[in-house]
Amino acid sequence: MKVETLKDLLLWTAEPHRRLPHYLIELKHHEVIQMAMGGNRLNDI
Repeated sequence: MKVETLKDLLLWTAEPHRRLPHYLIELKHHEVIQMAMGGNRLNDI
């Protein structure tokens, strides 16, 4: 899933136990955002 906005990210991670691997949940929040955005969307948040 391509996450385009912070809202999309929040929706995507609303059920992390179902949607994300456990190791991803344990990362710092900004690292999760960076990974979800592909590292190039942070300025748009």
